[in-house]
Amino acid sequence: MKFWIPLLIIGFTVGLCDYTSVHLFKKQIERPRPCYMYENDPRLDLLIPCGGKYGFISTHAANHMAIAVFLFYLLGRKAPRLKWLWILWALSIGFAQVYVGVHYPLDVLCGFLYGGLIGYISIRLFIKFFPSFFTNERAFY
Repeated sequence: MKFWIPLLIIGFTVGLCDYTSVHLFKKQIERPRPCYMYENDPRLDLLIPCGGKYGFISTHAANHMAIAVFLFYLLGRKAPRLKWLWILWALSIGFAQVYVGVHYPLDVLCGFLYGGLIGYISIRLFIKFFPSFFTNERAFY
């Protein structure tokens, strides 16, 4: 199996997560981002541009957690010590979204949960349709 198949699945996972997080959550719930809620507050010093109008759920957190969960399971047996770095990476992205003032903590937490679910479904489908990846030591070659 070639390395491009997991990359294609990751691309599909991110695309699905990105599209659904915007159209199922942000456009339906319409909760303003904190940077818009407090834009006239002199204590708020934005480090980056605020972005879109709505923030629930954090699409960045969802996308990165979906990738992290997928890679956690995909590469966990081949690099067991490194698999937790994927989760740490996603968590740091979520923390940064709150730190720079573009999301509330609940936006990020719900993004993590949603992205984790999408990532888990993606890896389960990958295992179902490409079981040889997990039995073949030369899967990436």
